Amino acid sequence: MRWLNTLASLSLLTIEHTQVIGEGLSGLANNEYFSLYMSHTPASDEGILAFARRLTNLKALYLAGTNVTDNSAKSISSLPKLDELRLANTKITDVTLEALHGHPKLEALNVEGTEVTEGGIRALKSASPCRITVYSDFNT
Repeated sequence: MRWLNTLASLSLLTIEHTQVIGEGLSGLANNEYFSLYMSHTPASDEGILAFARRLTNLKALYLAGTNVTDNSAKSISSLPKLDELRLANTKITDVTLEALHGHPKLEALNVEGTEVTEGGIRALKSASPCRITVYSDFNT
């Protein structure tokens, strides 16, 4: 998908329920205010790593129902403009929440159906410079 870098004004790419795993997105241009919806794909930690280091302008990232684990936490937490992250029904734990402590922009996080704990969510909220809304299996 090398032609993706020619889409200079692309602000939203939805590839949910496809077979794209992430590596194919390495040709994406680092457009300002870019959102990537790739929930319910076979995306993995390796795929996330392949594009996350380049897409520093990513504003929203939807990875619900993917194969993402805590091994993607560092890559995801290094996205400085990310303000919305959906990780519902993935294999993440409090390790990912810890990596997100102090994130400068994160305002919305969905971790429903994961192994995160209520304590991990409270700690994330306390460490966040933004008022963060967390959607989870708890009433926090």
